[in-house]
Amino acid sequence: MERGLELCRQVYNRTVADMEWDCPNCNTKYDRDVNAAINIKNFALYKQKLIDI
Repeated sequence: MERGLELCRQVYNRTVADMEWDCPNCNTKYDRDVNAAINIKNFALYKQKLIDI
């Protein structure tokens, strides 16, 4: 599964079972659920034209 990361926008292939991982680009530690919540929030704000991604 390919997903963009919040801080550096690196795309990383991982499985659904990967709950936590370190970004190979910026070495940031990510939590799957927290990252998903951030991405959903940003998508909603972008759709309402409150932020520019």
